[in-house]
Amino acid sequence: MDHDLTGQISAFAALDDLSQLAVGFANGAVTVIRGDLIHDRGAKQRIVFESEEPVTGIEFRVGNITTLYIATTGRISTLVISGRGQGQPARALEETGCAVECMTIDASTNDVVVARDDAIYYYGLHGRGPSYAFEGSKKMIRVFGDYIALVSAPQTSTATTSTSLRTFGSNAAQNLFNTSNFHLLNTDMKFIAHQEALSSPISHIFAEWGDLFVLTLDGKLFRYHEKTFQQKVDLLFQRNLFVLAINLAQKTGVDAAQQNKIFRRYGDYLYQKGDYDTAMQQYLRAIDNTEPSQVIRKVKSTPRGSSRLR
Repeated sequence: MDHDLTGQISAFAALDDLSQLAVGFANGAVTVIRGDLIHDRGAKQRIVFESEEPVTGIEFRVGNITTLYIATTGRISTLVISGRGQGQPARALEETGCAVECMTIDASTNDVVVARDDAIYYYGLHGRGPSYAFEGSKKMIRVFGDYIALVSAPQTSTATTSTSLRTFGSNAAQNLFNTSNFHLLNTDMKFIAHQEALSSPISHIFAEWGDLFVLTLDGKLFRYHEKTFQQKVDLLFQRNLFVLAINLAQKTGVDAAQQNKIFRRYGDYLYQKGDYDTAMQQYLRAIDNTEPSQVIRKVKSTPRGSSRLR
């Protein structure tokens, strides 16, 4: 039997102070509600957007003007709802839409992040920004600090790996056909921080007390806590991912002494591999915290070291 989707809510967004709400519907309409909703002192609502395609996502961008990002199954658009430009038609950013729950906003940049089957896409007010290839059917996306929390369709692998976050609770996949694949991606540094298969579909993802929480349909709540910088670096050392450790240190803004320790560690690794020239480059980067005599001894001990110092 066919079901009439007209009037069904398909997307929702709210400002932190609840002064404005935006509601998207499966019939393609978007309604904005304004007023003192906390104290129930009256509110006004109006339809601000209409489309022939179902609305799949809504997000507020607040600044000098208030803009709505609106996703449908066929496009991503922006609409100014207050400030300069209010009353103008919605502007299409991309003639490709997304599925329900597959658009979110990065509060640190006010850009929206869209998950499609081929990649993760970023959009600003003026169009598409960077994108990151990550294939697979997507079901949900959220932003958590430097990470993208992503839910994808189940696959055959149930292995769990972790680089910078850990989970408290069970992560075994009991039923391959009733699981959710959960990923934490660092798109800026281009690595997967964590991935696992959960034994029940994920219904909600939210952040509280500095941690990330995942609630599944069977009532289980998983808590993810980010490791310290040193714990992350130690894990990267174990995998010989020294370049990634250097990039992490520079992005995190740790002091020069800590960065130099990574340079020296990377130099030692390269030296043991026989890549003496590149190893010397790393030792020289760490020269502020390294005794010059140590570097000279390293050079002397290389096959070409004695000839270099003549």
